[in-house]
Amino acid sequence: MDKKKILVVDDQPGVQLLLKTRLEAEGYDIVQAEDGEKGLWQVLEHQPDLILTDVLMPKMNGIEFLKRLRGLHGGETVPVIVISKRALMKDCFDEEAIAGFFAKPFDMDALLERIAAIFKKQGFLDYLEAARKKVQESSDSSGQRTEPQGRKVNTCKKCGKERIAEVEHCHRCGCSEFLIRIVYD
Repeated sequence: MDKKKILVVDDQPGVQLLLKTRLEAEGYDIVQAEDGEKGLWQVLEHQPDLILTDVLMPKMNGIEFLKRLRGLHGGETVPVIVISKRALMKDCFDEEAIAGFFAKPFDMDALLERIAAIFKKQGFLDYLEAARKKVQESSDSSGQRTEPQGRKVNTCKKCGKERIAEVEHCHRCGCSEFLIRIVYD
């Protein structure tokens, strides 16, 4: 599996060094920029999987950076975590627009957990999309599923919903207890 690439956009060399060192130790590939303007160029050149950005920076601040990022092709889906020494800056961001906010000085372990959770969710969503495409490809031209009758289906004991066989936990309730039942189409 490819290393996940993280762009760090921050004008403080100490913060850049701290993030680069810890994130590389966790196995991530790190790209850096000292302001939003250079950050946009790094996005275009490196296509990061996640971005960590400060808010108060020279040339282009984090708010303007985020607005322009969302206007770039492919930039609209990159998760962004905002890191700022001004905790009140959190109110400047729509919660749907960012994947997290950390006030400086930040808890590195909490930041690492948030990054891991984002990548885990992305992996799950990628898996679901691949499964959806596979089911779509297995349909014939009339739209009927071509699966054999009597297929095995894993069902959550707690919520009763069907789940994807390779996933350990139910994506609806988080339960890991399942029944296997036979479904006849």
